[in-house]
Amino acid sequence: MILSPIPGSTRDKNDGGYPADSGLDILVPPGTPCIACADGELVYSEPGHTPWFEDTNPDIPGLQGPHSILLRLDRPFEAHGLTIRFAWYTHLTRVAHDVPDGGPPRRVRSGELIGWTGIGNRVPHLHFGLLSARTQREGEFLTDRQVANLVWPRVTRPQPPPPKRHEPLHRSKLFLHDNRARGFADGVEQAAFDIRVRLEPRGEMFVWVNGSQVKACTVSLDVGHE
Repeated sequence: MILSPIPGSTRDKNDGGYPADSGLDILVPPGTPCIACADGELVYSEPGHTPWFEDTNPDIPGLQGPHSILLRLDRPFEAHGLTIRFAWYTHLTRVAHDVPDGGPPRRVRSGELIGWTGIGNRVPHLHFGLLSARTQREGEFLTDRQVANLVWPRVTRPQPPPPKRHEPLHRSKLFLHDNRARGFADGVEQAAFDIRVRLEPRGEMFVWVNGSQVKACTVSLDVGHE
């Protein structure tokens, strides 16, 4: 399972991007915390590893160069014909752990804070990629939409069941008991009926169905005692 690298982010403001990019751009203000999307180890967490070089957070004095993180997943998974082994973060203002490329990796847990976002190509955002190989050649990464569908799965709301269709009353029998009755149609109980019957001493019968009085109704009565 892949967590969103930006907790609380949604598809509403991030359903764009361009297919040629090597991942998803998540639009957030500079300095937004980002987390590990899964259990794994940091192959690197340091400055560089991106062709873009600019001040990633002008609100902080001095030049804040871009940082990048490559996370090797403990559990690679299959998606769109690729085996996803890495998650890549870039345009970060700073990182939580200094891990130089080629040095000992550092283990992180899913949901652990690993860095803070910055600005890339003059746009405040986090670039988040899911890769089959760290080289990021064509065909080695998921597109922006494919990543978005993993980060923010579309929720299908359950549809309400269709209304039940009940048999007409003229096909029903009424079984009287304590001034209440249950409706049956061809011997099958219609549990949705709430039928109430009142017999007057003079033989008059009054019938209510689901709270409404029936003015004219042809019924047969089987009156029994239990």
